[in-house]
Amino acid sequence: MLLAVVIVSVASFLSCVHGDDVKTFLDIAMNATYPQVSDKVQAHSYHEMYGRFLIPHIRDVHGMDRRGYKFMEIGAGCASIEKKKGMQVWDRLFQQRNDSIWVAELKPRCILKMDRAGVVPKRVKMLIGDQGSEVDMARWVNESGGGFDAIVDDGSHRNHHIYKSLQYLWRHALAPGGLYIIEDLQVTRDARDHRDVESLGTKDPATGKGTPLFMADVIKDYVEQLTVPTSARGEHWNYIIPPGLKGIYCQLEACAFMKCKNGPNELARCT
Repeated sequence: MLLAVVIVSVASFLSCVHGDDVKTFLDIAMNATYPQVSDKVQAHSYHEMYGRFLIPHIRDVHGMDRRGYKFMEIGAGCASIEKKKGMQVWDRLFQQRNDSIWVAELKPRCILKMDRAGVVPKRVKMLIGDQGSEVDMARWVNESGGGFDAIVDDGSHRNHHIYKSLQYLWRHALAPGGLYIIEDLQVTRDARDHRDVESLGTKDPATGKGTPLFMADVIKDYVEQLTVPTSARGEHWNYIIPPGLKGIYCQLEACAFMKCKNGPNELARCT
């Protein structure tokens, strides 16, 4: 009897089992916002990140935990009221009946106009408030119940807003094992943002004056602590790593942060 042995790479095997998740997200995003096409995949290449991390994560939550996926995005896309948004993509992506989609937005009038224009899917629940305000974010957590499997920051793109949101929502709203994704990080080096961030930045040891906070610098500090856990604060890094940060994936203009399922107090040693 002749036996044929076939050796398949892990990547090829996963592709056979699950299909190409990057292409799947790209197709969903393009079809959900056609004919305009979401800027998540047109002006940017965020399908790479969402395909590699969000789709497998959704599959894990649906399959292993046997429950609905709870998702939140900061920023409704008020720059163009009648243009289809990320919320159309999420509405098409989350297909289980018990999946839930929440969108946080600063401007209530914008939401009313978008709703009248028919661009807010019925399944999407809105949260109103400022992502730079802990009071507003605490209300978001209270109204939604927190416990989000994934949070996407596509809000103001201001350094101090991004930093505050990450610090608060990571601890109080993101579930263990969750994903926290920040889009459009390329905007955060804009010189106009300097005036807002000195109170959150570090101090220059020579002058004692505040230095601007930039998310690129914060992320570099997080990477330093993940890759070299013995590195010293002040010598190699200034911004302390969020508790339970398992890893960071960065691509062009965006980063995804992965949270431990357990062991939040043991740096870089968790599942």
